Amino acid sequence: MFHTVIELFSIIIAFAVFIVTWNSRKIMDNRYLYFVGISYIFIGILDLLHTLSFKGMNIMSGTTFYANQFWVATRFTEAATLLVGFYAMNRVRKPNADLIFVGYFLISLALILSILRWQIFPICFVEGVGQTIFKIYAEYVIIFLLLIAGYLLYINRSRFSGNVYRYLIFSVLFTILSEFCFTLYASNYGSANAIGHYFKLIAFFLIYKANVETGFIQPTALLFKDLQDMNNRMDETNHRLLIAMEAGALGATEVDLATEIMSSNAQFKKLYGRGPDDLFNYPDLFESMLPEYRHDVRTMVSYAIANRSVYLTQYQVKWPNGSTHWISEHGKARYNETGEADRMVCVVSDITETKAFEQRKDDFLSIASHELKTPITTLKASLQLLNRIKDKPTSPLHVKLIEQSTRSMEKMSLLIDDLLNVNSLNDGALRLNSSGCNLYNILAECCDHVRIEGKQELVLEGDREIMVTADQPRIEQVVINFVNNAIKYAPESNQIVLKVERVSNMAKISVKDTGAGIDSSQIPFIFDRYYRIDRKGTSYSGLGLGLYICAEIVKRHSGKIGVDSELGKGSTFWFSLPL
Repeated sequence: MFHTVIELFSIIIAFAVFIVTWNSRKIMDNRYLYFVGISYIFIGILDLLHTLSFKGMNIMSGTTFYANQFWVATRFTEAATLLVGFYAMNRVRKPNADLIFVGYFLISLALILSILRWQIFPICFVEGVGQTIFKIYAEYVIIFLLLIAGYLLYINRSRFSGNVYRYLIFSVLFTILSEFCFTLYASNYGSANAIGHYFKLIAFFLIYKANVETGFIQPTALLFKDLQDMNNRMDETNHRLLIAMEAGALGATEVDLATEIMSSNAQFKKLYGRGPDDLFNYPDLFESMLPEYRHDVRTMVSYAIANRSVYLTQYQVKWPNGSTHWISEHGKARYNETGEADRMVCVVSDITETKAFEQRKDDFLSIASHELKTPITTLKASLQLLNRIKDKPTSPLHVKLIEQSTRSMEKMSLLIDDLLNVNSLNDGALRLNSSGCNLYNILAECCDHVRIEGKQELVLEGDREIMVTADQPRIEQVVINFVNNAIKYAPESNQIVLKVERVSNMAKISVKDTGAGIDSSQIPFIFDRYYRIDRKGTSYSGLGLGLYICAEIVKRHSGKIGVDSELGKGSTFWFSLPL
């Protein structure tokens, strides 16, 4: 049981690494992870055969210990892959993914046939005697290859992001420790064998952290390192904003709010498809936007004027020649002596290529999330089965591992659901199944579904009779997201208050905590896709999709969403729906 569970975790991780790599092969810029990731499907298959041929499984009969032979074949393939990957990384051209796949298929097939069919693979274990000389020296050869791979990884560390490098180097280290343990045992059921499997599990977990978790949670660290480097350079450029504006690198304009006349540089007009001498004023700017963006941009600008804040928005414009372009705009109002806004200063840039890049990233996330859904569902079912029998465990460690694995699997399942939700939003495939709903009852049901492990208390307040027409599961999704965020990010808050009330012709639902609050500079961007709030002192992380999905759901219900927060005084997340 112990051997099977450990190996199955390793096999699932190997398959997940391959799926992520294969579906991102066209945009993955790190050739080392690209090469290694494709090979892991065959390492996983060889590990699966190692598991099935283990004597305790009673699947493969005979006196030959096939599991020990498959172990050597798999670990040698893995070590050689980690080493050869550096050759792939330093090639001028990216290796062909299909050739890598076919090559590893042929190598794996030859190893399998040499063990099971031709039986020419050297014997590795003899009953009553222990490991053969070949097995012991093979382990030392594997360790030597891993040491070389670790050294090459160290001297090439600048080619990896910080976290990915640390995960990989420690994975190699624990693989070496695992192989060393497998030079010591005399019995397949000995303590050295067990310890070696623990080290193997840690090594595969670190590979998971490097390739899978980093690929989803921090995609820029793995797939888009070049873009991250470019953004770092852009941050330095922003310190020289005035110089860039004078040189015409950014479009800049000043609008007289009374006359709606703009004073713009040539680059500003160029970004909207106009010539430097063309007349182009405030009404023309909104007319050039695609209709679906005009209302939202006007609302955001009005909010910024009323609150004396900076606004940041993105929208598409249509040039006179019929082509469309993405524009990023941020600005701030200027106020006269009486405190009234009389002018608006704006800076714009063309982000068409960035948006195209984001679309490719979204396509990748969509493919990867769909591909991972099936193995994750299978693993969840297995863990649920193990949970049912954990009242009769073979050791307390098994119970702990099952519980930790279940929590991790729930987290990954929620993450994949977020990715699928975003894909539905992007494709316009998110459909609402609306009916009459009592909001107070919805909040009560949400309280029943939320798990609280600390001292916090959920308090439900408000009008019990407010009705709306809405998709109840989607509204519950928004409320539960708000409540879970309050539980995670405001652990010092004794109470979390859920409230429903009438505000004019709208029903307003709010979730209030008394935690640390949110800095005002982050509030304008809090519902943007992939935006993550800087939460110092917390270990929670995510893709920055939860609040974005909530905002889109509320928008589809013709509602409004927002947050009121002050540092040190807590936060109130709210949304409103038509009565």
